[in-house]
Amino acid sequence: MCVDAETEFICEFSSRTLVCPHGKSLDIKFANFGRIGHNVCFRGYRSGADRVNNCYDESHTDLVGMLCNGQSTCLLPASNEVFGDTCPGVLKYLQVKYHCV
Repeated sequence: MCVDAETEFICEFSSRTLVCPHGKSLDIKFANFGRIGHNVCFRGYRSGADRVNNCYDESHTDLVGMLCNGQSTCLLPASNEVFGDTCPGVLKYLQVKYHCV
């Protein structure tokens, strides 16, 4: 399902625009706002806020799909306001896998 998909990591408190080439549109394959084992978005916290854990919410794929599918560009903020606080006290990131079709 995600073979050869583009992957973006967007650190909490940041945003990024996904962009497809002219004439193509986004097709979201996976999205999660949390922290599930990737060595990304570490900010030097010593409190354990960037510890790896199993912080995953399957509804995020549908949410990002509703926001982005069919568009050529899509601005995605990695924030609790959009996705909820899936794991309090943990520095999260938004991971998105997508194709341009």
